[in-house]
Amino acid sequence: MIDTRSIKYFGLLFATFVATFVMADGVIDPVAKQSVAVATSQKGLVGRASYYHHTLRGLRTANGERYDPKKLTAAHRRLPLDTWVKVTRLRGGQSVVVKINDRLPPRSRAIIDLSTAAARKLGMIRIGVAKVRLEIVDGPEDESH
Repeated sequence: MIDTRSIKYFGLLFATFVATFVMADGVIDPVAKQSVAVATSQKGLVGRASYYHHTLRGLRTANGERYDPKKLTAAHRRLPLDTWVKVTRLRGGQSVVVKINDRLPPRSRAIIDLSTAAARKLGMIRIGVAKVRLEIVDGPEDESH
């Protein structure tokens, strides 16, 4: 019997492998980005999301930007920086598109760490964490991010 968790884990490993080994100078090849999207778009990556504490405002993120709680950004362990990700809360179905601009701490149990604005759009400010699905997308519909 095939365990669905094993299949999801393999998909995550494959997407991470592709994302890690096709980057050149911090830019992912568009064909490789499609491969990552295909690997993750079957059902997406599912896990726990948390969000940045407000005291981190103004600190530099991994791509050099300063953390702004009002922008739709996030930290992920391995996805290439400046990748756009659609984050959908499994309970309620709210979603938001964020730009990966930072890295998760090594011991984080979350699969993504959202800005305050992104967490607010998902309705997770009071609870602090939520189960979400991640899908790589081309970019936001609205370029005002």
